Amino acid sequence: MLRRTNRMFNGGRAVETLSTHAYDRHTGFAQAMTAGLDGMDFTVDYLGRHTAQRLRMPGMGERTTRTTLSPNDRPLEQRDVHGVTRRFTYDLLGRLSKVTDEHVDVTLTYDVLSRLSSRVAATEVASMVERRSYGADGRLCLQSWEHSTSGGTQRHAIALTWEADGKLIRRRYLDDADRCIRDEVMGYDARGRLVDHDVREARSGAWPRDEAGREYRRQIFVFDAIDNLTRVETTFVAGGSNVATLHYDAIDRDRLAYITETSGAGMSMSYDPNGAMIELHDRDGAHTIGFDAAARLTSVGHANGSSTRYRHGPGNRITGVIRDGQLANRIFEDGRLACIVSSSGETRRYVRIGATLVAETALSAGVRTWLVGGDMQGSIVVEGGTTRTYGAYGVGTVPSGGATTAFAGEVPEPVSNWYLLGQRAYVPAMRRFISPDPFSPFDRGGLNRYAYCGGDPIGRIDPSGNSWLNIGLAIFGIATAAVAAVISGGAALAAVAAAAGPLAGAVSTPSVIALSAAAAIDVVSLVAEGGSALATITGDDSLASVFGTIALATGVLGTAAGLASVAKATVRAGRRLANGRFGSRAPAIAARSGIDPAWLHRPLGGDDSVHVVRSPHIPSAKFDRRTRVGLKAEWRSGTRNGATHYAVDVQVTVSEIMDKVKEIALTLPPQREVTPFYVYGGAHGAADRSTWDANGVRLGADPQIRQAYDGLLDWPAHLLALKNYRLEYVHVPDLHVTTFEKHLTFPGIHFHGSCWSLADPRVLNASGMGPATVYSTHPVTSYP
Repeated sequence: MLRRTNRMFNGGRAVETLSTHAYDRHTGFAQAMTAGLDGMDFTVDYLGRHTAQRLRMPGMGERTTRTTLSPNDRPLEQRDVHGVTRRFTYDLLGRLSKVTDEHVDVTLTYDVLSRLSSRVAATEVASMVERRSYGADGRLCLQSWEHSTSGGTQRHAIALTWEADGKLIRRRYLDDADRCIRDEVMGYDARGRLVDHDVREARSGAWPRDEAGREYRRQIFVFDAIDNLTRVETTFVAGGSNVATLHYDAIDRDRLAYITETSGAGMSMSYDPNGAMIELHDRDGAHTIGFDAAARLTSVGHANGSSTRYRHGPGNRITGVIRDGQLANRIFEDGRLACIVSSSGETRRYVRIGATLVAETALSAGVRTWLVGGDMQGSIVVEGGTTRTYGAYGVGTVPSGGATTAFAGEVPEPVSNWYLLGQRAYVPAMRRFISPDPFSPFDRGGLNRYAYCGGDPIGRIDPSGNSWLNIGLAIFGIATAAVAAVISGGAALAAVAAAAGPLAGAVSTPSVIALSAAAAIDVVSLVAEGGSALATITGDDSLASVFGTIALATGVLGTAAGLASVAKATVRAGRRLANGRFGSRAPAIAARSGIDPAWLHRPLGGDDSVHVVRSPHIPSAKFDRRTRVGLKAEWRSGTRNGATHYAVDVQVTVSEIMDKVKEIALTLPPQREVTPFYVYGGAHGAADRSTWDANGVRLGADPQIRQAYDGLLDWPAHLLALKNYRLEYVHVPDLHVTTFEKHLTFPGIHFHGSCWSLADPRVLNASGMGPATVYSTHPVTSYP
């Protein structure tokens, strides 16, 4: 047997043993791991698959889990730490279709893109039917729940509206008659951070509450450059407001020092040398907080005089909690809380399908099961026939006597209402963690060591406490439909569907993702990597960054499965597609159109005159005389009366024009309403003479330009459509000059695809741009 020990060092001296791992000397398979007082032994079959685990935790008898796998590695049956057996059934496409459980049975159906369309959870006395509808962009647009008992059926729903960049901008909660319970509108800044949470309408009791329990209708958030919240403005339903100003340390700029409020008690805090908060003074009083040498939370002394102590297991997750002398062991499956075994005799079991909680069961003298419904974040918004309300950052109370799971699918601490995420504690009232992220600022934790979800608590979750995930990438959405199906010919859809089902909960562990999930992890990484390439091609930079974060988080864990190279190859291909789209397609398109491919790289210039700045008088910044490299084109833009115009100061080729159209398509902001994008072409330009004759006819017409545009504008049109722009090609030779002048005033984007378009007085007048100098080194040509 081989062993590996992870220790925490301070000044070269080992001060804390974090975990010890044992491996088979011959096969290298993991056999056991120990962390503190927690231990776990693994049993593997001849293929190296984990089929059983033996769990040892203080105050709890030894527990064993077993999993039966199919020849294709699909979990068929699982016996968890409570002795409860779950059986898994798959459809003909390999997708999870049914889970049979001692306490709740779950049936799943999918649409043609293998996205979840319905989920039915049923006990002996009740059922919960969840239905999902998706928009044309693949995003979830309607989620509904029907809870049925012998006393009747109650229905609730959430209607979602998304920006083109994947940000959730509206959320409407509806009752069984589709009447509004609450209507929320969200606003974001240019970096995707939530800056406005506006509750426009709500029924009595459905308004969110702040940390002091006051109902509010709107909160405005202000951030600094490093994602620190600096100001929170709250408008209350009863009238009045509160402005909270957050002040930070002068040296450690992301460390919160104190909070002042215009209508509240404020907060102050102090830290240890590692940056962990050790004292907190709020409206309830003083709280003392303890950490070990590895900066892991070990204790909290509450303002009411009670205290809580914490124990950490493998992976640094909190696996033990001692509260008022009662020990509660926390057991995880695939990184999410699966059960809490208390020394008082009650056990809480959290029934999940993948990462989605469908039921919560209390195992004591009498078994009680609550069927729940979670939104896209996993926040429990429906319990039985009742609804719950949370603030943007998770402030809210959990009703007693029911399910304990709350915001983002996590279970809050009963005294403090803090959330234990990995080894760190998240405080909704502060909207941040109380200890720094060990993966910040240079890794997946993000720029700010304490910030929660990068400033977007509506659209992201952070179950690990170390790296946030975007709920818009719920695999059964844009990434799966647009990337995985292409990469794998549809096979990845079934793989990911299965991964989101029982494989995510196949092995009960105290704190770590089971090694048997490596294949599923790498499928997720594959989709995220491919999705990043897609986002790069389509110009969705925020989506690309999120895909990259997920690819990093999952790729690190799943590299061993062997799919990482496929993902990287996909990304490389996608980047080549993005960077060389026109260069690679131009020859083929030109050949089909009967055009000489070399013509695409010839300038579309007209006549020259002494008014044009020519070599050798062209500045070196514009033209390198040593290498004779072509002129550096400057595309200027101007806007007047809702019409934005792009024009160039030099001669350009069709290929260069297409590259610029693509560049603009990638950088334009998404639009809520369809916006026209006009591309003018079909004729050569001129630097010093009118391009229209005395009869109003366009000079310099060239049929080859139109032929080239017909073949090359398809892809820019697709890119623009993703952001709600409609590309319209305008063949200028077909227009009379008066029609052309009128067309220039239409609202929208106007791209002038001819040489020296910046010298056209009609374009300058329509755009509000003043006269500009134009340049040329190409030979002079004349109009036919």
